[in-house]
Amino acid sequence: MTLMQASLTRIALVTVAALLTYRLGSNLHLPGVDVSRLGATSGGSISRLSLLALGMMPWLSALIIFECVILLLPSTLVSRLGLNRINKPFSLWVVAVALIFAAVQSYGVAVALTHMRGLVSEPGSEFLLMTCASLVGGTALMIALGYIIEMRGVGNGFWVLLAGSMLANVPSNAEHLYALASQGQFSFTAGAVSLAVDIAVIATVIAVLEARRLSGLQSAEPIVWPMIIAPLAVGWVMALAIAIWPGGPFVQPGALDFFLVNHPIAIVIQAVIAGMLAWRYAKREAGLGFFLPIAGVTIGAAILSKLSLTSLHVPSLLGAPAAVVVATVCYVVIRRADSLGISLEARQ
Repeated sequence: MTLMQASLTRIALVTVAALLTYRLGSNLHLPGVDVSRLGATSGGSISRLSLLALGMMPWLSALIIFECVILLLPSTLVSRLGLNRINKPFSLWVVAVALIFAAVQSYGVAVALTHMRGLVSEPGSEFLLMTCASLVGGTALMIALGYIIEMRGVGNGFWVLLAGSMLANVPSNAEHLYALASQGQFSFTAGAVSLAVDIAVIATVIAVLEARRLSGLQSAEPIVWPMIIAPLAVGWVMALAIAIWPGGPFVQPGALDFFLVNHPIAIVIQAVIAGMLAWRYAKREAGLGFFLPIAGVTIGAAILSKLSLTSLHVPSLLGAPAAVVVATVCYVVIRRADSLGISLEARQ
């Protein structure tokens, strides 16, 4: 085995081992919870509650906050204050805020579990503390696995874990879609159209990334971040709009229907936010050369993902935002592997 083959094999094994550890942690149930009653208690919507039940959300939420801060502040102020590194997945600020978010969310989960009859054998302060410690520890384990991938694996540890968690849902989504189609709830033709949308989004993202690389722009952030931040921003806008709706949402039930995430208004808002984010990233790169392609990808993916659900009534295998993330991560990993192979060949 050559040096290049040995190095690539080691990197691949480290990455696979970290992803398998993440998957294993997703199947380790929280202590003190009667898992046999979990499905019945939750109406079947929750099949398990594991040590990694919080998933990537605390880490992703912390990263989004710092990413938005860096994105919205003037670049000169960012440089003067030395904020260029605080929006990185493994910066001390991001990790600290992620663990704080995990602590808050874990406490909410623990309290909710104690209110489910028969689910917790010994509810009390000891269970609350144990559950919080377990879930925060699960978040810390996830961050550690990402760091291992970053240092010893294919790199981009946060994004590899995020893409891996999205891909892990594909088999169960496919099984669910097949069951729905078999029951006649939608046609296989509609499912094929929804799948074609995901494939088209992936192909377009790869084409834009390759064009950026050939022009000397290596960063993939202008593509992935608008697709991640825009749907969340829509949720924030919807929540604010419902809160200030005249008479309140309970007095005006139409407010809830009007501001549903899949309502055309919400789709337009998401497309607008995605376009604005793409423009801001283009400005940060000191040029608007790729603004239109990136804006087209982000706006088109946002609209298509909603239309496939609202018009075809078909849940997607991946969904456009996830398709963008998965395509970007796979492209970056492959390019990094090629670069590593070239550098190792040069040494030999």
